[in-house]
Amino acid sequence: MYSPMLDLNCRSMIKRFWTLIQNLSLDITAGAVISSLYVAKVFSVLLSSNMLFGLGIAIWLIYTIDHLLDAHFASDQPKNRRHAFHQRHKNKLLILGAIIFLVGLINLTYLPFTTIKFGLVLAAFVLFYFGSLHLLKISKTWHKEILAAVIYTVGVFAAPFSQMALIGAVEILFLIQFFLLVLSNLFLFPLFEFTTDCEDKLQSIVTIKGKRFVRSLILVLVLMNSALIGFAVLNGQSYEATMVLFAMNLTLFILWKWPFVFQINDRYRFLGDGIFFLPLIYLLL
Repeated sequence: MYSPMLDLNCRSMIKRFWTLIQNLSLDITAGAVISSLYVAKVFSVLLSSNMLFGLGIAIWLIYTIDHLLDAHFASDQPKNRRHAFHQRHKNKLLILGAIIFLVGLINLTYLPFTTIKFGLVLAAFVLFYFGSLHLLKISKTWHKEILAAVIYTVGVFAAPFSQMALIGAVEILFLIQFFLLVLSNLFLFPLFEFTTDCEDKLQSIVTIKGKRFVRSLILVLVLMNSALIGFAVLNGQSYEATMVLFAMNLTLFILWKWPFVFQINDRYRFLGDGIFFLPLIYLLL
């Protein structure tokens, strides 16, 4: 017998569970691992479980540390849900982060040296990211989203590239297309979080440059990526793999075009972070 109350409780429980996943950046971590597998399949290389495990650990630690620092520098009661979560559970997350970091160090011993070299490049970008944002005391951190996009892209491509004998123009073009997707995504989120960022006294490219400028910039990036995707297909890039990039790019355009629809109940988070699950389609082909 159907029970409206039971159905409501079930939906509420699912929503709380998904919110926890988002607060812990597990969806972002999973998206990075899926994207790396996607890149590996496009270029016909195999990734070991240790490579994927290492990527997951790296992405989770980077995002968790970043959110903990944002929560630390935010107001006493952050309006941003994720920052409030990290402020509330700071000590538990620090302990968990330390444990996962140690596990990551152990995992390093199972990685080939070529992969570790690419990992060192990622580590250099991460150090520059946190150093420039929190140690140098730069008054306007407009570069935050750009560096974050570089870090995410390098993380996704590190393991696949480390397994390739030669990285040529085709591979670099594919990396640029993916980077533009990540950058567009990271420029979109501050548009939706402009009010909470202002209330929490946190900077983003939107609080510094303004909504109109960033919206124009996103449109340029999306159109530029569309042109690159078309160029890549005409020059022999895998049609199926490229259609995944096209679907991801189209999703970002939809978010850009109708922000008022996706502002409700943080729908933009589900769709924005969800684009990195679209490569699953290609992996299942």
